[in-house]
Amino acid sequence: MALITIDTLRGHLKLPSDVHVEDAELNDFIRQAEDMVLGYIARPDDDEQAAMIAAWTTMTVPASVSAAVLKMAMAFWRYRDEPIPESIWENVAAILQMAGYRRPVAV
Repeated sequence: MALITIDTLRGHLKLPSDVHVEDAELNDFIRQAEDMVLGYIARPDDDEQAAMIAAWTTMTVPASVSAAVLKMAMAFWRYRDEPIPESIWENVAAILQMAGYRRPVAV
């Protein structure tokens, strides 16, 4: 399930023309990012939500989910040789929470 395209990721990475990146590598970053984002928003006990998520395409995915996937995929690229800073995931989670996905529980 590709929720963002390789071309979208390439555009956001603003790769110089002399930098060659294999599509397979970018696809890996996209898949990993989608796995993390969908794992965050999915409610295992909600079959209706699962069906809705399974039906998403690059054209129908909510913009907030697309933005979160893109941000995470960009982080996988930028920090491919080092640990991703915790602040990146906090930003991704904030995007999703502001869109109504898995709001924090009040303590």
